[in-house]
Amino acid sequence: MKDHELTKKILVLFEKWSLTEAQACNLIKITSPHELGQLRLGNFNSNSKALAIRIEMLLEIHAYLRLLFPADLDLAYQWVNQKTRRSIQALSNT
Repeated sequence: MKDHELTKKILVLFEKWSLTEAQACNLIKITSPHELGQLRLGNFNSNSKALAIRIEMLLEIHAYLRLLFPADLDLAYQWVNQKTRRSIQALSNT
């Protein structure tokens, strides 16, 4: 998948997951909302293999969640905000 396709997909997913800018930055390990804004503008740093890998991993997680919850996609979109599981914190520490 091309970088701009990855970027588009992850930004849509962040919206569906109802993430704040800070949460989104934390998940993909970027340091500022400015960098997230650059992604929105299509300025993907193609030299950042680590960023591409993190984005691909998040998209894969979402794909598996859709397989687990085909009858209720809301569950697939809500998992990241489940407070008892601390999903965002757990993912951002990897």
